[in-house]
Amino acid sequence: MKKAVIYLCIAIFLALVIQPNLNVSLRYGSSRVPTNTNGTPTTNENIDIKKCKSKATICIDPTYGGDDAGYTSDDTTPEKELVLDLSQAIGSQLSNAGYKVVYTREDNDTTLSDSERLEIAEKNDADYILSISLNHDSNPFVKGYSIFTQNDDQMIELAGDLSDELNSISYSQFLGADSDHYDNFAILDSSTPAILIDLGYITNADDYKKMTDESYQQTIAKAITKAFVKAVN
Repeated sequence: MKKAVIYLCIAIFLALVIQPNLNVSLRYGSSRVPTNTNGTPTTNENIDIKKCKSKATICIDPTYGGDDAGYTSDDTTPEKELVLDLSQAIGSQLSNAGYKVVYTREDNDTTLSDSERLEIAEKNDADYILSISLNHDSNPFVKGYSIFTQNDDQMIELAGDLSDELNSISYSQFLGADSDHYDNFAILDSSTPAILIDLGYITNADDYKKMTDESYQQTIAKAITKAFVKAVN
């Protein structure tokens, strides 16, 4: 009877102490398991963005500006102002990642032609052009973002990475990427690799709420920066 009690105690010890530790070793080996010491869950949004290697110059082109205000209404921020806010948020994150960033315009009073925008990119020896635009529709339920780029393998890859990253933050609805009709956009009809993101519908309440939220603007900017680091590092 005494031996049976001893064997039972040993069995319980093995089951409760040794076996769980063995399972952990088998699952994780000697690799470190991520831990969080500040109580904030670790997500893709708060992981530091990797630094780029190329130190490439990216010319960000906020569309509209000056006499061309884009879409305006009593209930929304003028399109030219919102595009500039988004462009500057994106530019800040790209700079943090190590890219050199220049802008075609940095205020809301400057009116630029398409040729002047391209001249600014060329003057600054831009390696890439990133044009930021918005959309509008008479139907307030129409929402989503689109990507337009040149028929170039690297730019097409970038478009794919951009959609992946924006989808990962649950940003609106992806309406597709188009590399066949780039000549419809003067900013893309350039020898410089260029891409245009139509970042959403200013006339849709969901899109507009995210685009005008300063915190979410940074989330969008980080997603776009991660895509650049992946595709054009």
